[in-house]
Amino acid sequence: MASPLRQPAAIARWFKQQGFEVKTKPNGMPLVSRSNFEYVMRGVTATPGTGDIDHGRNRPDVDALMRRIGKQKEH
Repeated sequence: MASPLRQPAAIARWFKQQGFEVKTKPNGMPLVSRSNFEYVMRGVTATPGTGDIDHGRNRPDVDALMRRIGKQKEH
């Protein structure tokens, strides 16, 4: 992906500039988790430092659940 870059620091910098969360392997090469890669490639960004992904879309729909099990949510 980061071709033609070969130096670990340059590759890590490239990934960070693209919005990925980068960790470093013991051999110095950058490491990006699969889940972070998929989120970034879909255009969803992580909140820096918290690990929370896209606050608005990852919440359960309680109203839909209550309708599904046949109960109404009390207001």
